[in-house]
Amino acid sequence: CIYNGDLNSLLKKLSKSDIVIKTIGEKSRFANEELLLRFFAFNDNLLAYSGKLSTYLNSYMHTNRNLGILDFELKEKLVIDTFSVIFNQIFEGKSIKGIGKTVLEGLLFGVSQNLEQLKKKSDEEIKILYANFLELDEFSLVNLKEGLAQKDKLSSRLLAAKTIFSK
Repeated sequence: CIYNGDLNSLLKKLSKSDIVIKTIGEKSRFANEELLLRFFAFNDNLLAYSGKLSTYLNSYMHTNRNLGILDFELKEKLVIDTFSVIFNQIFEGKSIKGIGKTVLEGLLFGVSQNLEQLKKKSDEEIKILYANFLELDEFSLVNLKEGLAQKDKLSSRLLAAKTIFSK
């Protein structure tokens, strides 16, 4: 369900932003908006996720549909800063169109949760963290085969990503 309001406007704006398009490309109908909605929802309250993704996202969108200007600006900055680290420091200004949605979601979460620490690291240090992230068991092909939205699997993946980028 799409709720009109500031959050929806922000999702539309960011999904068409230069840094998002350069990083992940233009996806099919509403795919970038959904990715950004998931990004905000998990960043704001991963612990509230019960395993029912559509219900969780609808609830988040409903609750946050009328952002204040400060929240709007903070969320916008979080996306721009997160995507900038990924695009500029990890992928050296190259698009990452081939990365899977689940891995991308983990990468976004891990980087966004550690922006302040990552700002103090060199590009090479961040690339090593990314290489370690790709080796995480939670993102192995075996673990990404089924049940991706199950509460335990999703939380485990995102928290592992957060931990790896905190080192």
